[in-house]
This record gives sequence, C-alpha cells and structure tokens, in this order.
Amino acid sequence: MEHDQDGIDLTKASAVTIDEIEILLEDLAKRAPVQANRVRALLRHVYAWALSSRSRRRRFSLTVNPCQYVPRLADESARERVYSDGELKALWAAFESIGIVGELFKLQLLTGTRKGELSKMEWSEVDLKDAIWTQPGTKTKNGKPHVVPLSSPAVRILEGLEKRQAELENPSKRKFRISYFAVRGRATRR
Repeated sequence: MEHDQDGIDLTKASAVTIDEIEILLEDLAKRAPVQANRVRALLRHVYAWALSSRSRRRRFSLTVNPCQYVPRLADESARERVYSDGELKALWAAFESIGIVGELFKLQLLTGTRKGELSKMEWSEVDLKDAIWTQPGTKTKNGKPHVVPLSSPAVRILEGLEKRQAELENPSKRKFRISYFAVRGRATRR
C-alpha cells in the first residue's frame, strides 16, 4: 500500500479487496464492534454511490462494491438507557439557557420523537386546542400516520414558538414549519 507523508493510505478505491475490507472490520470489531458495523455501512454506501453513476464508475475505475458481501460483524440490540431524574433536570436547565433551540430540545424530550420528525413538523399537523400532533404517514419511519399526544408543557412551548414565528417580518416564514428558527440556523436567545 502506498501512503502519503502523513501516513494516510493512498490505495485507490478500485484496488480495495473484499479480504482487505474484512480484515479492517475484524480488527476494528475487536475493540469497537458497533463502530465496525457503522464503518461497514459507510463504506457500502460510498461504493454504492460511486457505482450508481457511469461517470463515477469510470472516474474511480470501479466495477464492484467490495463491501457488498461482507456481513455485519456485531449483533446490536436496542438501547435501554434512560435518563435519570438528575440528568433530565440538568438537561432542562441547559435548554433554558439556549433560547429557541432549547425549546425545540425540550419539545423533543416531551414528545419522545426523533429529531428528523420534529424538524419536519408543520403547523398544519398540530392541534393545540386538542393537544395532538398528527404526523402524516409520508413523514414517519413506518409509513403510517402517527398521533402524538401533547402534554401541557409541550403545548405551552408550541404556543410560544407559534407567537415568535408570527412576529417574523417575512410572511412566508410565519406559518410553515414550526422549527423554522433551528432549521434555518436563526436561533436567538431570549
């Protein structure tokens, strides 16, 4: 293998073999089994991306994905970790200090939703009077509509965000996504 002055491997993607991928992942799995699975997934996706276009196949001289037949090296189980009361209080206090972004983090904790689901929330999906958020099937992982009940603190946060969003100068930004502030990187402190 050829290396540059910093010791970085300069092997061409087309020269990487299935055996080399297996050895790399087996070595990594000895000390970090889940990370080995993540590296495998990343490599598979990079090769799949390169192989999905004729111009990239030519540019990288690729004909095969060496990760295609390499199995996952570690069994994974769902996480069972739960925040303690003390950790939740510390998080809540930290969220208080970061303004609107903190409100979104609180909302994520209160609803138990994924970051991606919350960032795609639209006001048309939220019924503050009945305290429910109806996620359409087009936005959920399983493709089915999901009704999320909203606690009183979640409703208060949403009412505050709705009020702040209504005060924005640009009318097009007033009524679409609830997390406009965070999505656009315009989080402000209180």
